[in-house]
Amino acid sequence: RLDKGDVTAALAAAAEPTAGCDYFVIKSNNYQNVKISMKKNIWSTMKTNEIRLKASFKRAKAVYLIYSVKESGRFQGYARMSSTIRTEKTKWASERGTMILPTVFDVEWINKVGIDFTKT
Repeated sequence: RLDKGDVTAALAAAAEPTAGCDYFVIKSNNYQNVKISMKKNIWSTMKTNEIRLKASFKRAKAVYLIYSVKESGRFQGYARMSSTIRTEKTKWASERGTMILPTVFDVEWINKVGIDFTKT
């Protein structure tokens, strides 16, 4: 039987490799946007999310983004945020048409393999 001190020590040891890292689940409206991100290594998000991501990027050792397409029942992969958010008009062409993104940030894809929620 473990006492509270043992459990605390075990949790601290398990968390050590990622201590100081932040994690966000990014919900995309469609898979096409995730595929484009995997190809271009950039992402754009709503203004409300930008505030939190900017602060996290400035403070944390690393910021990891776990991608999921809405209602897909799976994660599509994960990436590390590799730049702060910047104002840069970027052309984003998808099956839904072309749009200009007002702000973007760089991402470094670590895993592009999807996994069902039930397998995590």
